[in-house]
Amino acid sequence: MTNQTTMPYYPTRSPEEYRGKYPNAGVTLELKQKHLHLLPASKWGKEHLIACRLIQNTGGKILPVLKEFAPEPNDLEEHKEWDNIKRLVDGPQKQDLMYKSSLELDQENGNLGLLWSMLAECMALRQPSQKSYLASSSNGEGVYNGEHTDRTEPDVLTAKLAGAFIRYVLNFCAGQEPRNEAMLEFREDPERVRHDLPLLRLDATDDGGIWTVETREWNKYPWMFVRRLALLDAKKAFQCIDDDNQPVVSDAHLSQYTCEALTACLNYPYEDEVFVVAITHTFMRFLHFHRTKDYMEYLYCTDAEQQRASNAYLHMTETEFFALDSEVGRRHAVCNLLGLVKFWEKQQERQVQDWEEAEGSEEDVEGEYAVGEAVSGENDDNINGDDL
Repeated sequence: MTNQTTMPYYPTRSPEEYRGKYPNAGVTLELKQKHLHLLPASKWGKEHLIACRLIQNTGGKILPVLKEFAPEPNDLEEHKEWDNIKRLVDGPQKQDLMYKSSLELDQENGNLGLLWSMLAECMALRQPSQKSYLASSSNGEGVYNGEHTDRTEPDVLTAKLAGAFIRYVLNFCAGQEPRNEAMLEFREDPERVRHDLPLLRLDATDDGGIWTVETREWNKYPWMFVRRLALLDAKKAFQCIDDDNQPVVSDAHLSQYTCEALTACLNYPYEDEVFVVAITHTFMRFLHFHRTKDYMEYLYCTDAEQQRASNAYLHMTETEFFALDSEVGRRHAVCNLLGLVKFWEKQQERQVQDWEEAEGSEEDVEGEYAVGEAVSGENDDNINGDDL
């Protein structure tokens, strides 16, 4: 595999830009040459992004794939669950988050108390400036401090913040109905998935996720986690800050998102859309990976020259960063999550329709077979009778 420049992978916006930036790009089958093929997602980096051919597209404030399902930020007031949404969007004053105790935040905010407590904890962690990074350790990890840091690990705290936010939207803002016997829930337990491709191992663990849960019959059978719709990835701090003191997603973080998304692609071979909710410090964003048949053939290919000749790429679309400590940021995050719920509901409708059509086809085939069998039996009887 040819060595690439030291410039960061991010961003690569088109296949043309990719080919221009990496004219001698390696493919996944060549990662073994640098002993990179067995690394877990947390150890992936730029070489993996190059080999996986990631193309990044900007998606604005709402993921394009969700636009037909998500409410516009300024139209949230018309939503039937606006009363619950308003409590989330408005939130407490920053001064309250900074100086009130967790007990006060819990007591004063009901089912939003945990969320505001988690947000206050995260805000107390210092998101470093560019100068902080230049002085930090060589592994590129951000630094943090604050009065709450001795209570919990920052990554875990960030995951809890995202989980509390997502759970509130799903449970109180999305209008889900348990009597439908299927709905979306946030699952806190990390999910580790491993797949072995030709000369490449995909080994990734999320920080929770949005899952489909189902029951055989409402109020009579327990609910079961069935399928992961979106995975959560939580980070305590950005590894890169640009000259304007704006956060930049590092190659390390981007490659981890990519590995996690690829495990989902292989987990659900009939689903072409994979979603990642990424949160860093108090900033949330939404990622959409779209895989194609050609790209899956690229991953499973066992010939490096054929891989190099392939025109397949993995396309990812990303939203802007949404600050959960601001009203505007929370409003946009809510819109994307509500759009994701509607996207899932449409998927459910299509699945039911496909099942009904498949059952109808089977019944037609069985009916034709039964008629044919009866006719065949009559003929056999006649033949047997003639023979007698």
